[in-house]
Formats: sequence, C-alpha cells, structure tokens
Amino acid sequence: MNKFWFAVAQIAIRALVGSSAYRAIKDAVFVNEAADFKTGIEKRMDVAHEIRELGYSMAPALLNLAIETAVNAVKSR
Repeated sequence: MNKFWFAVAQIAIRALVGSSAYRAIKDAVFVNEAADFKTGIEKRMDVAHEIRELGYSMAPALLNLAIETAVNAVKSR
C-alpha cells in the first residue's frame, strides 16, 4: 500500500476507534508479533482479548480493521 494512503487509513482508524484505543491495539500487536509459536489467528484473538480486558468496546469488524492496520504498521518498521 502506498505510504500516503496507509497514513490516511491509520488516521481514519485512529479517529474511529480513538487514539488511546489504537495505541493499545498497536502495543498489543507489537508484543504478540514476537510470539513465533502462535498462529496469526491466535495472535489476533490475544490482541482482541487484551483490548476488551482494558475496557475498550467496539464492533468486531472495527476491531479487526484496527488490528490489521496495526499489524501492517508494526511490520513496516
């Protein structure tokens, strides 16, 4: 994805889920990326569970979109 459009997508997702929620999602994704013994689905479930434990409530589709955007942001570093 073009860097410009990816930045626009991140800004839009951050606005939809909230800045602090997106930061928590990105941090959880960063921690889970190091777990090589887990599958992608297990990592996604762990991130979603951690976000819900922190008290953030959002639609599952929006949470998945935020997780996917965070995964791409972490991998592009």
